[in-house]
Amino acid sequence: MKKVVTILGLFLFHNFLVAQNINMSNTTHTACTGFFFDSGGGGTGSPYSANENLTLILCPATGPFVSLNFFSFELGSGDTLRIYNGSTTAAPLIGTYTSATTTPGVVAATPGTNPTGCLTIVFTSDGTVQGNGWAAEISCTPPCQTFYAQLDSIYPDTTGPAGEFDICLGDTVRIIAGGNYTMNNTWYSQSNASSQFHWYLRNANGDTIMDTIAQMFEVPFDTSSGFIINLIVVDTNGCESVNPIERIVRVSTRPDFTQSSVLHDTICFGEINVLTGIATSQAWTNYIPPFSGDSMFLPDATGSNPGVYTSNMTISSFPPSQTIASVNDIANIWLNMEHSFLGDLSISITCPNTTTVVLKQFPGGGGRWLGEPCDDPSPLPGNGYLYTWPSSTTPTFANMVAVSGGVCPACVMVQDPCSFNFNQGLQANSYASLTPMSNLIGCPINGNWSVTIVDQWGADNGYLFGWGIDFDSNILPPTVISYNPGVDTT
Repeated sequence: MKKVVTILGLFLFHNFLVAQNINMSNTTHTACTGFFFDSGGGGTGSPYSANENLTLILCPATGPFVSLNFFSFELGSGDTLRIYNGSTTAAPLIGTYTSATTTPGVVAATPGTNPTGCLTIVFTSDGTVQGNGWAAEISCTPPCQTFYAQLDSIYPDTTGPAGEFDICLGDTVRIIAGGNYTMNNTWYSQSNASSQFHWYLRNANGDTIMDTIAQMFEVPFDTSSGFIINLIVVDTNGCESVNPIERIVRVSTRPDFTQSSVLHDTICFGEINVLTGIATSQAWTNYIPPFSGDSMFLPDATGSNPGVYTSNMTISSFPPSQTIASVNDIANIWLNMEHSFLGDLSISITCPNTTTVVLKQFPGGGGRWLGEPCDDPSPLPGNGYLYTWPSSTTPTFANMVAVSGGVCPACVMVQDPCSFNFNQGLQANSYASLTPMSNLIGCPINGNWSVTIVDQWGADNGYLFGWGIDFDSNILPPTVISYNPGVDTT
């Protein structure tokens, strides 16, 4: 029985040495594991006391230095924790931490200037408010030294407006990376030779198509598309660079020469021919417009019982705080629809903060058609026309009511696909809104957008086949990559 007790006692004593908990007090400790608390032992139920004035010296049990990693910290107003880089308060002050400090983070002795490897910790509290104190993990393992990844050499050095690599189809991108080791030899040695350079290549859809570890990245690009290069540098201590690098590669298309021409197909020897070369740049994008709402039937309604039809669209792909900052942020609002009596309708769009812009007011427009409707009383869908309301450019026509009267400058003859009758309808084109698009400035982009169509007169119906918002390409989420290489010479 004595042997069992002895073995159990040795086990507990070993665990105490390996992972001891140290509370703030006037003492000296050596440790490389365990936790360091305020005098109350840490936690919300055990704050430190008023009017404390304590000094604790913490030295490494093994190795050249000791460090503290604070994961909880709360001091009352007027209370102060000071940590010195040495075994006395005469050593250099590392930091002073107060009620304004969220966390001291990692605090470590620096063996290059502190041969003892110790930390001297001084805590004072006043007689008023006490906080919950602190909790920190003790370690003698080197903490991470801050360093930065950088691109030392880039080929070809052709960059777009946002720092993209713009290259020709078939070109090879060659990048040599390095590290800027601003804390080298504080606790350990860092260098390019001892670090690992992790490269990740993703396609325009975000799928990883290659990953490699090397200081040089060298890849030929034989597809006209967008690609994303990511670099993370990991040092010999397993710590990552604080600035992961991301660069976009935009690979050009080949120009289109189909509009080029020759004056004569055949000529005789000595005659002159004229060759006209026309090169047209071919743009590409991975942008698939997701910003569109649902279709819906627009049943007939009356003034005493108006039909209010709303189609919703939820956007969530932009940064959470992004708003419409100017009229240039929206290129167009568009509707694809048909209806057999324009004068029935009001059309409006509402953004996530309930701001509304009226696209077409009620009444007005009379019996003009939108699209090619199956005229009343048929419930069958006709053919929709695309109507747009630009925000950042001048529309072709004024608002729909203004251009549908009299000689109707916006009208074309339209055929009913069901009865084959003809009527004047508004052509597929761009129109001015009734209330200004600038009303949308300040609207959150993420959230619920809606289009509301109200039918207030009887005898006609229609269909909304779809609607959406075309945002300016400059504010699209960073996952959207577009490129038009242009033509330099012809």
